[in-house]
Amino acid sequence: MVCGSTANAVAAIFPITDNITFFTYHLHYYRSCLHTLHSQAVVEEKTNFVPNRVLRVSPPNISPVESLLPRSVHTTLAQLHFGYCWLLNIYNAHINSGISDVCRVCAVTPHSIEHLLNCQSQPMQLTVHTF
Repeated sequence: MVCGSTANAVAAIFPITDNITFFTYHLHYYRSCLHTLHSQAVVEEKTNFVPNRVLRVSPPNISPVESLLPRSVHTTLAQLHFGYCWLLNIYNAHINSGISDVCRVCAVTPHSIEHLLNCQSQPMQLTVHTF
């Protein structure tokens, strides 16, 4: 459906005399236009998508198990996925110049999500892709 003058053309062909019917028709038309615009925006974003800066590829689908986590944990995981988390010194140093972007445990720089998962002082079984 094309948004714009189509509603006026339809109203000219099929005159609507009842105000409620007129309102209902335009509300339906408005919603279908919003749906069309949203769908077009989603397709455009998917074609122009920039890979995740931590994974360096398109992110995987979110696991259904993740929705069972408390909101605070879910939020922190999302922040870590994108590299913008208060737990990372690289992020804190970007916000506050008084903070060094050095790992507190092994003194290696930069203290990023990649380093957090590969820190020699605190080995983890997780990788960027399994995280």
